[in-house]
Amino acid sequence: MCPTEFKCSVFADGELPEAEAREVAMHVEMCEACSRLVESLQGESRMLVQCLQDVDLAEEAVPEFNAAPE
Repeated sequence: MCPTEFKCSVFADGELPEAEAREVAMHVEMCEACSRLVESLQGESRMLVQCLQDVDLAEEAVPEFNAAPE
């Protein structure tokens, strides 16, 4: 039986306990559908990290504006 999408997501993030991670890894090696799902989740995670890093860099380049005196 295939693991849930949530469990695959936690696995893709490297957050499963070691014993569960081994079980999911063995399943993913044999199940094409789960393998594609995990690859997709890992790609989404990489893209999200990159976007957040880009936002952090962009925010550093934006000068701070002081409030207008009252």
